[in-house]
Amino acid sequence: MKLFNVITFCCAIFAGSAIADNKLPDWLSTSKKDYDLVRVFYLSGFASKAMNNQFGYHFPSELVNDFKDNEFAAQEKWNTISILYGEIKSIRMVNNEPIVELFTPGENATPLNYIKLKVLDSKQNSLLKLKKGDDIYAVCSGANFRLVPILSNCTPATDVIDAALSFSGEYMFPAFDSFSPTKQNVKYIFTNQDPVQMMNFIGYLSLVDTTKDKNKMDMVRKCTPWKPECSQQFVDVMEGFDNIMYKYEREFKNYIELK
Repeated sequence: MKLFNVITFCCAIFAGSAIADNKLPDWLSTSKKDYDLVRVFYLSGFASKAMNNQFGYHFPSELVNDFKDNEFAAQEKWNTISILYGEIKSIRMVNNEPIVELFTPGENATPLNYIKLKVLDSKQNSLLKLKKGDDIYAVCSGANFRLVPILSNCTPATDVIDAALSFSGEYMFPAFDSFSPTKQNVKYIFTNQDPVQMMNFIGYLSLVDTTKDKNKMDMVRKCTPWKPECSQQFVDVMEGFDNIMYKYEREFKNYIELK
């Protein structure tokens, strides 16, 4: 699932803007009831896909080998949403940031055959329940390479559903009361190019967009993404992530008063 191109797009079209009042325009407005209904649908969809291994999960050795072969190609391949499965080598503090070192289960850990996971800030308390030797799943978004592959925005857990729900709920589809897309906040988010907050904005906009489509809302109300006949709605919104900012490009520019 490629999401970084849409974040890059947001940065490219953003410029300084005057801050007006905090009233949300119609394209960013919806009721909490409808928003929560759609959010639960998509959180369930992400969890069901993860549980049924429809996203696929990867061992740390796959990333290590890819980055050894071609760092540029590996960066392109793994700069996306990925589900990892591995054994914890250690949990360390590096520059006051917790880092999980993960290697493929059954392999002997050597100095350069593992990957590092940077945990999403809001999920760092989950590390209190983990320890060396645990087999875990981690949903992550973004990768780079410094001696070993480093994945970002990770939500590690011993259960794949927990990892998936944490990731989709904290990173992709923020709670209605935890995210406020006022003009001032949007300016701050895109001026500072905060990747987590930018993804929160895109996810928020995707949910609001769904609430404005009668046919989609009828589907959400009568269906569940755990059923095969209903899963396409979830697939459509995931594929639409790359297009949602293009759909609202004019509104976005007007909102931040781009000259």
